[in-house]
Amino acid sequence: MSMDELLKKLKQEYLEQIPEKIKEIQHLFDNNKITELRNSFHKLKGSGKTYGVAPISIISERMEKICSESPDKVNQEIIDLYKAILEDIKDQIITSEEETFKDPRFRALQ
Repeated sequence: MSMDELLKKLKQEYLEQIPEKIKEIQHLFDNNKITELRNSFHKLKGSGKTYGVAPISIISERMEKICSESPDKVNQEIIDLYKAILEDIKDQIITSEEETFKDPRFRALQ
């Protein structure tokens, strides 16, 4: 297996874990664990970069910032926007940083 094939396989395995990450995020939100939620977004921010999925890093960084600076703004609507964007990244509907920034749902994450 070539290095490119290995990286592609690892990226695909990472994307396949997204539904579990979505469940974890919803669980943390439902239990009002904002600090743990922020930590989860921080981990996704780093792992997205590691696996070459920049859109995950971009939206997770935004969510981490919201949790840190404006925890009172963390509500179900924001969580649902994040989850929907993650699903589109998993399904490879959103594949680039540019597409992420243009997505109106991303802009709504303020």
